[in-house]
Amino acid sequence: MAEAAVRLDGQCGLLVEDDLLVAMGLKSSLAQLGAVVTWCSTVAAALDAINGLTAYDFAIVDINLDGEVSSPVLDRLIDQATYTVISSGYDAGSLEQRFQHLPRCEKPFTRARLRRLLCERDGV
Repeated sequence: MAEAAVRLDGQCGLLVEDDLLVAMGLKSSLAQLGAVVTWCSTVAAALDAINGLTAYDFAIVDINLDGEVSSPVLDRLIDQATYTVISSGYDAGSLEQRFQHLPRCEKPFTRARLRRLLCERDGV
């Protein structure tokens, strides 16, 4: 699939990331692809967003949010069958077994890598 042809027009994304600069860059990149993105920096805020009125088409979740593990967020997204990409600076072996099946994007990552992961979903 050609990179230029990949768009996320009108899709709603949830970004769970505690690093402001990383979050700003990701949110901007996703907006340039046409997505509407909600950014949360804590587990509590992410769970509130997931339980809110918005249905998310995809989520990008950092595993470690300022020392708090985002497992409850991942569990809820999996329960809702939301396509979820884990972003992490940790290796795959550090993930809990129940999250091993989720696509991963190791930090630092490129916009092209993230775009490819989001486009691996059915229907995109």
